[in-house]
Amino acid sequence: MREFKKMGLFDRKKKTEEDAFAASPVGLARAAKSSGRSILQIIVPIRTADAKRGLTGGVFFTDSEDGSLLEAIENEGWALEHVSHVFQLNGSIKDTGFREGSERYAGEIVGVYIFRAGAPSLDKAGAGGLSK
Repeated sequence: MREFKKMGLFDRKKKTEEDAFAASPVGLARAAKSSGRSILQIIVPIRTADAKRGLTGGVFFTDSEDGSLLEAIENEGWALEHVSHVFQLNGSIKDTGFREGSERYAGEIVGVYIFRAGAPSLDKAGAGGLSK
């Protein structure tokens, strides 16, 4: 016969928070460090873009990363090695209404971050590398 342990509301909330942390970039960094990995790649949305091409076109941005995430990952024992940014198109919609030929694009700018286990060396910091 199986026994089921009743989880109280507090226990469920704590478990949910632990799962959310484990799935976060900082949680993944901690798990990778614990498992002995030497290189970590994290892909993070930086800015969401919504643009309309046509007579009244414009681009509207929503920022989502302020740098605190990178600092938190470095605090887990990782050193930022390389950064790249890419625009990821999520879709486009042709406007069939008043203005024929206008098109709306949606996407996001994502940051691709490569970290190396350990702190950056002094040689790299002196040669234009990153240091804390």
